Amino acid sequence: MEASDTHRDLIEQCRLGRRDAQFKLYRLYSRAMYNTILRMVQNTHDAEDLLQSVFVEVFGKLDSFRYESTIGAWIKRIAINKCINFLKSRRLTFTELGQQHDRADDAPQESESPHSIARIQQAMPSCPMDTASFLVFTQWKATITRKSAKYSVSPRPPQNRSTAAPRPN
Repeated sequence: MEASDTHRDLIEQCRLGRRDAQFKLYRLYSRAMYNTILRMVQNTHDAEDLLQSVFVEVFGKLDSFRYESTIGAWIKRIAINKCINFLKSRRLTFTELGQQHDRADDAPQESESPHSIARIQQAMPSCPMDTASFLVFTQWKATITRKSAKYSVSPRPPQNRSTAAPRPN
């Protein structure tokens, strides 16, 4: 028996629309596909939604499965493609704000830093999602720091540890 023949009877029953066969196929592969999806999207809610979407597509396109690979590999390819499309749709886009949006008009102008918005935007398309998120956060933090530096903020007085309420665990 070839690897591509694994679960052939089950697949044929699924093609006929048998719900019990579909449920069995789902039970066989859902945990592995969920783990793959979760590793890619790193969010349990998104992983659960994508898992359901993957199996809807699997059962909708089961007639196109040709036994050239195992059913597990075919389902995994669908799952990975769904994740890639999902992550692409989550990419951030930047738009330049005009003069009316700049609240730091009176702030001294700085020379082009190695962390300028233009350089970050240029690097973003080639970055993985987690790196892109970090770059956005870093630029946001630097902007907030520059803008708040011109305001005088007095720090809170330190709390006496003996009177402070205990922190919950």
